[in-house]
Amino acid sequence: MEESDEHPAAAAWTEVLEDMDATAATYVEDGWEVQKIHPGQVTVRDGEISDRLGLDVLVPDNEFAAVEELLEAGFEVDDYEVFTAIDEGFVLLLLVLRDRQGQRAVFVPTYYRIAGRSTYRMLSKANERGMIHTYLRTLDGTVIEFTHEDPELFQPPESVE
Repeated sequence: MEESDEHPAAAAWTEVLEDMDATAATYVEDGWEVQKIHPGQVTVRDGEISDRLGLDVLVPDNEFAAVEELLEAGFEVDDYEVFTAIDEGFVLLLLVLRDRQGQRAVFVPTYYRIAGRSTYRMLSKANERGMIHTYLRTLDGTVIEFTHEDPELFQPPESVE
């Protein structure tokens, strides 16, 4: 989702990005190495066309390369946190992937539209399988996959389903 006043959830998206910056700054103050992602586009993957189940996040090449470097340096996600907001029919998420031992974190803001068959299938299948994925992807199709074993953290509140 681009930062644009034309999109109904633009103000909320801007807040998610500001929250990411503030939270990341706190991590840096505490001695963590931080990589922030600035998505160009997010696609819901429901496992119908490909085996992917989760959120496919288009990432700028330089940020993708920085995550690859972290992985090559031993970054292992041993914990993650998901902050969720709802606005104008969208679930807005800030995913923080943490390597506590290495004190490194990757911040991934993402979103999806609440309504729609693909969203429903993605969330239903994720609950059935007990996992959901985040795919960081470049324009040329290179992918880094992260698996999350608590798909409920990615769900909208029951009051909006």
